[in-house]
Amino acid sequence: MENAKAAEGLLMNLVNQGLRYDQKLVCVIDGAEELHKTVHWVF
Repeated sequence: MENAKAAEGLLMNLVNQGLRYDQKLVCVIDGAEELHKTVHWVF
């Protein structure tokens, strides 16, 4: 759960700085369920 909060902060920071993901975006994660949920929630 702690990693999910850190990942959420990192991803939201990237979005706030202008990361565009309206076309396509590839996210590579290590298979952790919480990180998977976080990527889906943010994007």
